[in-house]
Amino acid sequence: MTPGSAANLLCFFVVFSCEREPPDAAGRARVRADTIYRYAHEARGSSACPTPAQVAATASTNVEKLFTDPWGNKFILECHGDKIHVGSVGRDGKRGTEDDIWSLEPP
Repeated sequence: MTPGSAANLLCFFVVFSCEREPPDAAGRARVRADTIYRYAHEARGSSACPTPAQVAATASTNVEKLFTDPWGNKFILECHGDKIHVGSVGRDGKRGTEDDIWSLEPP
């Protein structure tokens, strides 16, 4: 290994890992909503709709940490029939506006 190649390799990994997390708040909220959605499906099992506490337990994390969006609002977790919806009210904090962010299955 030549001098500096370890630093280049480290730099590659740092850059790669930094690019995996979207830099903007809306991108981070979308990733979090999709993560909650996946954990909600795991937590659901045969129950009607998992609670935030059940989803957080499946994710092995704290409810407050998992269910708080980048703007400090709580994520919405709803079930309609067999569909699970996870969303954020976005920057304005109001539901039903164009900055709302929904998981893979919007309501």
